[in-house]
Amino acid sequence: MFLRFWFRPPRVLLASFLAVTLLPAAALLWLGWRFFDQDRALAAQRVRERREQAADLIAVALQQSLAAAQQQLEQTIADGEPDAAAIVFHGDDIESTPRLLYYPVVPSPNRAPAALFARGEEMEFQHQNFDGAMAAFRELTGSPDTAIRAGAHLRIARNLRKAGQFEVALAEYQKMMGCGPVPVDGIPADLVARRANFSLLDQLGRTPEGRKEAEAVASGLNASRWQLTRAAFLHYAEAAGYHPPPEALALSEAVEWLWDKRKLAPSGLESMAFKGREMTLLWRDNHALVAGPRYAEHHWLAPLAPLLKSQSVRIALHKTTLSGSGASVRTRRHGAAVGDCSGGRRTGGGGEGVHVEAPLFIDCFRPAGRDCVRRQLHHHSSG
Repeated sequence: MFLRFWFRPPRVLLASFLAVTLLPAAALLWLGWRFFDQDRALAAQRVRERREQAADLIAVALQQSLAAAQQQLEQTIADGEPDAAAIVFHGDDIESTPRLLYYPVVPSPNRAPAALFARGEEMEFQHQNFDGAMAAFRELTGSPDTAIRAGAHLRIARNLRKAGQFEVALAEYQKMMGCGPVPVDGIPADLVARRANFSLLDQLGRTPEGRKEAEAVASGLNASRWQLTRAAFLHYAEAAGYHPPPEALALSEAVEWLWDKRKLAPSGLESMAFKGREMTLLWRDNHALVAGPRYAEHHWLAPLAPLLKSQSVRIALHKTTLSGSGASVRTRRHGAAVGDCSGGRRTGGGGEGVHVEAPLFIDCFRPAGRDCVRRQLHHHSSG
């Protein structure tokens, strides 16, 4: 008992020892954590600064590419170029490479004078004299003017159908097809004839032949064989059961929008959504370029690959629009981009049939990072 008491350390001494050793250790631990936290914040700040610099470089490079493209609009693009169209405006005539599904306006060449058909139409509509009407119209089938011949064949076929001579009417439509795309009442003659042909074949119960003619019309529409207005194109597409690809529809719709826009602004750069596809429109004077995502990727973003690699960043192009519920983001991603500055919130705005002019942004971020830097590209239309 005595020995245990003798060797027991004094409590005051023990407390003093703990205070002298533990308190400095805790202070050192706290200081170490503070230094570590400051180093981490400093490293994050440096990464952010580098990303800011990379975003500036990339935005400037992309803006220069767009500006150069706008200055070189006179240069035509390859006919097989995907997702883009080079446009030249000649008054009310529009030249497109490649051809569009439909156009805002179509040329109005000299039509066959209506007075030439007046005598035959009087016998047809007022006297119901179909034979007399056909005789009057047949006199015009020898005209050197293709438009007059096409108009005569159309009226002869119409009277043959009224007279119940359907097989002969089919033969007359074949003759009308031979007149080619000369306009009849603003619509190419061979298209009118094919449409009437497969309609009559279906009426006669010759469904396979009618389907074949309808497929020929659909094929011609898909190949942009005829220069049509929007209303005419949609009418014949529905009749033939043709469902055009959204990519081609977006190009035609973009040119239709541009046709009205350039009356207010002779030059400009816009990013718009058509049929759910982001389209970039550049125009100056009578020349324009309408480019979709694939064209932008190949011609404007792919050349930036060395710069992106040197900066170890990825980019995402998008445009921010204002909807009734506030800001929304529509993103067009390139190069396996992961995330954007919107935090993944993308709702509403710019849907199909809704054309909203909005700034074009570029998001710059590292593949493994969540935060990013946003830059607005120069975006304007000059009046």
